[in-house]
Amino acid sequence: MGKSVTASFPVRNVEFDIDESIPKYWHNNRRAVTIFFNNLSTLFPEGEEFFIKSLVAYRSQLDDDQLKAEIKAFTGQEGMHTREHIRYNNMLKAQGYDVDRMERSVKRLLVRVHRRLSKRGQLMVSAALEHWTAMLAHYVLSDDSVLEGAHPVMAGIWRWHAAEEQEHKAVTFDVYERVGGNYPERAVIYTAASFGLWLKVFQQQFDMMRQDGIAFNLREWADLVRFLFVEQRIVQRLGPIVLEYFDPGFHPWHIEDSHLLEKWKLDYETNPVYKKRVKQQPKVRIVPAPA
Repeated sequence: MGKSVTASFPVRNVEFDIDESIPKYWHNNRRAVTIFFNNLSTLFPEGEEFFIKSLVAYRSQLDDDQLKAEIKAFTGQEGMHTREHIRYNNMLKAQGYDVDRMERSVKRLLVRVHRRLSKRGQLMVSAALEHWTAMLAHYVLSDDSVLEGAHPVMAGIWRWHAAEEQEHKAVTFDVYERVGGNYPERAVIYTAASFGLWLKVFQQQFDMMRQDGIAFNLREWADLVRFLFVEQRIVQRLGPIVLEYFDPGFHPWHIEDSHLLEKWKLDYETNPVYKKRVKQQPKVRIVPAPA
């Protein structure tokens, strides 16, 4: 019998108390800032299903048992993220946001990506977007002020998700390289995927602020700009990491963040917002992509 191979990171079955006790503007009562985080949450259920499908499409072609184990753990973690962000998004629906319409818009965009790109191109889109989630995760974990004043449950969701994005950040990249990925394709698709991601984020930010009646409130926009670009210095902090992807020798593990993970794991073991459940692996629903 072959030796059993274990992934380098675990699947944590964590549930959060997402209920009516969480205030609508849970990030320090800052409306536009709260909406920014909520906006990102609406992208995850469809986005993470796309990531999973792009990896699963290549699993049978790999002869590396360790990488196969990493794919299995990746799908487990992303399945947990999807479950909790669906619950998060249901909270947003109860607050009056038209999340269903926004998620349909994300799905239509990803269907177009599926139809226009090869399987390898879709995998590269996933790797590019996984780099963005890893960068944002680094941003969340590297400075406690990012979620300072936030409701503890919501801060817990974002830190848990960030930590696990750090743990599996190289899986899609490694599979892409294993199946013949090349630098010119990687650079072009990363550029296009980055533009598409942030265009969608801005569109949905405006849409959610419109639904909230503050789309034309200059003070709210100024507060969001102040939070991102002055208080958090997001350009200075993430700019160099964004550009690293264009280095032909880039690999996700070149960005050292193990100390951030170790710090979070200590919090995970003691913080009561993380409700550990016994079963460790969710069932991940893989829906066949449209022809």
